[in-house]
Formats: sequence, structure tokens, C-alpha cells
Amino acid sequence: MALSTKIQTAIEQFLSGKSFTSCNGARTQFKLATQLDISYHDFAKVYQAMQGAGKMGDASKVKTIKIAEREKVEYVNIEKIREEFTDDLITPIKSDTCFDNLISVYGGVLPATVTIAPGESGVGKTTVLLDYLGKIKKKKENKKLKICFISGEMNKIHLYKYQKRVKFENVDIVLLGEYERPDHIIEDVANQGYDIILLDSFQDAVNKVTAECAMGSKEAEKWLLKVMDQSRMGKNQRKVYTAWICTQHLTKGAEYAGSTTLKHMTDAMMMMKKEGTLKYIEFCKNRDGDVGTKLFFEITSEGIDYNQERFESEVDAKNTVKGLIEDAKNGNETFTKFLRANKNTLAVTEETK
Repeated sequence: MALSTKIQTAIEQFLSGKSFTSCNGARTQFKLATQLDISYHDFAKVYQAMQGAGKMGDASKVKTIKIAEREKVEYVNIEKIREEFTDDLITPIKSDTCFDNLISVYGGVLPATVTIAPGESGVGKTTVLLDYLGKIKKKKENKKLKICFISGEMNKIHLYKYQKRVKFENVDIVLLGEYERPDHIIEDVANQGYDIILLDSFQDAVNKVTAECAMGSKEAEKWLLKVMDQSRMGKNQRKVYTAWICTQHLTKGAEYAGSTTLKHMTDAMMMMKKEGTLKYIEFCKNRDGDVGTKLFFEITSEGIDYNQERFESEVDAKNTVKGLIEDAKNGNETFTKFLRANKNTLAVTEETK
């Protein structure tokens, strides 16, 4: 099988301007640097051609790859963490919709969080999230917020259609499909220090980096998670704790399709599903908010219309049940009175089982 143009280019870029004592040594360093498993025969062809054309430099310019030493355990000190961070981390970014109360108990998107938003095909993942960011940006107190939408799927025609039904003015937009090195673009965007970045989708970004940047899929995913983690920790030009929201695909059986690594490393998993003709959002994991409560919505010509009344009723019902359970644990008379008041109803229910 002939060597692909992508792999050959990667080898040429690696060898250019460098000098090695042996072809095998150069191949070993290339594999360590790129995680690409290339045969000696294929690597040697490019190596000899580069050497014959005088495209490799002197030995003083060689950059050797050092194998990392064994890491030592460093125990976390809570007092130092209190000194390192402030309550900015629990200051929510609000849209003034009921979605705020679903996404966190603080009432909005929290800085330094990573939320993965898997959804069934056609449920409206991108539409819902762009509408949400647009509503955040529309608030006067949020005018100075920097919000970016990175799309791995859309082109300018798609955007033109979207803006007809969803308002997301003043949100910066980056179309990954227009760039040859999507990894550089994502790194540059993350480094600017955005308050919120919507990535649509995580897997599409990984696929593009894998295809264009000579990375394996696992390496590309690890790289992207590292970029996200650095920006959420404030390692960017503005020293802002970036919040990431990433759409993701579901299988035809409406199951999560991403890796378990991504699932475990995120703060929240926000599912978007259908129930007959109805659509809803529900968290199955949320370190900062509730899980299992459904927020139903409709996509209209004016944007997203949330069923706030149904959402608030469900929240009230859950709080009532929690209160009764807590009363029972504490031996409170409220629970006893509830049982007495509903004795007949409970008896009928028991008989019909």
C-alpha cells in the first residue's frame, strides 16, 4: 500500500532541518512525537529522499524527545485552593429563562464547567444552545461577555438559515471547515479567554483534527480535552475561567455515543430527547444542579419556547416528595398527617394492585 500524502507530509515536516545519526533513531522519535505507527520501510523512503535532497540540517539542531520521569504524588491542600480561586467560580451567567434553573442550582451557566450535550438527530441541539447563548448575550449586564460558537458542521449558508429563526447576535463564530489546521484554530480561540465556548460538536472537532493534523483519534480527543481544561482553569490571555458546552451525537437507539473518558471528565451531561412529538432537555449527570427533571420545549419561528409551567410543576412535585422523605427520616408529624389524610386513597390503591 502506497504511503498516504498526509503521512508523507508529516514525516517531511518532522525531518526538515534536522539531522539524525540513523534512520531508525529518527523513526523512533517520529513515532513518539506523533503517535503514528509507520513501518521502517516506508519511513526510510522519505528519510533517504530528504537526505539526498539536502533538506536535513546539522546535528546541533536536533530536538530529542525526553521520556518523562515517574511522577510523584502531590496531595491537595484545601487552604491553598481557597487562596487560588474566588467565588467568581460560582457566579452564574444568566439568560433569564427557566433553562438557567435547570443547568445549575445557582441559576445559570457556571464558569470553568464542561457540559456535554448529546441529542437525537433532529431534536434541535444546536438551535437550542445558540438560542440560549443569544439570550445570554442580549442581557445588558452581559454585553462585555465574550461568547464563541465553533462549528465543525456548518458553512455560511447554514448560518444564514439559522439566523432567520434564532437570534444570536454578538456571538463570535468560527467555521472549522474553512481551515487546514483546525487544531491551531481551536487552540487560538481557547487562548483568547472566552467566557463561554459552544463547540458543535466535540466528535466532529476530533474527526477533523484526526483527518487534517496527523493525529490518531484517541490522541486528538486527549489533545482537545487538554485544551478545554487549560482554558477552564484560566490559562488564557484574559485569565477567564471558560465554560465549555459541547454537543455530541446519540446512536439510533438514543444512547450516548462518545467515549467513557469524555463522559467521566465532564461536569454535566445534558441529554436532548424526544417523547412522542414532544422534545425535552434532561440532565443525567450534573455536579452543579438537578438530574432527572425534564424541561420541554418547542422550536418556533421566534426561537425556543420553554414549557416553564410544566417545568416548575415538576420541580415543585420533586421538592414536595423530598420534603416528605426528610420528614419521615426526622419523625416529623407532617408525614404522619399526610398518611392520615390520604389513608383512604392509599387503601384503595393497595387493593387495586
